[in-house]
Amino acid sequence: EIVAREQVLRDEIDKIIAESAQQRPYYYSIISGYLLEMLVRIVRERLGQPAAAPEEEAPRVATFKGVDVAALMQYIDFNYSRIISLEDLSTLAGVNKTTLISIFKEVYGTTPIRYINRIRLRKAKELLVNTDTSVSEIADLVGFQSIHYFSRFFKAKENCTPMEYRIVELLSCHAGKVLTHDMLLAYLWGPNARGN
Repeated sequence: EIVAREQVLRDEIDKIIAESAQQRPYYYSIISGYLLEMLVRIVRERLGQPAAAPEEEAPRVATFKGVDVAALMQYIDFNYSRIISLEDLSTLAGVNKTTLISIFKEVYGTTPIRYINRIRLRKAKELLVNTDTSVSEIADLVGFQSIHYFSRFFKAKENCTPMEYRIVELLSCHAGKVLTHDMLLAYLWGPNARGN
């Protein structure tokens, strides 16, 4: 379903690109209409779904029950884009996996893997908003091994696909400004999308 929705968005963007390329009279109005339609569809889909819970800042704890939690957090912060296993973390902490999970739940209210995925999600959202990097590249950069898993995970947490998130952010950040064809293309599909 997510891949199909991404394709619908791509098709709609293709309409915008075609309209922009032809530059017939009132093409800005047509493009604005398409963008408004896309935004309304996204908002409608999100209505009735609970809003994503606000992210809480992780408490800064140096040690807990004899475990150097600060070292664990530093390791995660520097390596979230790589595969990190419970075994890696438990070896680093010097405890077994069960104890590690227990410590994480007590200190952070979640498991180590869920915590890592929260960091990955936060970083992905930053990249979606602040770069023109493609969604598949972002998935890879933040440590998701599959674009499909990334998209499903993102939708489960944010109630929208990564592309929908990018579009909403694009529209909210550029409200009242004129977006050029190249800006829109690069922002939505990455810097290599020009001319495709």
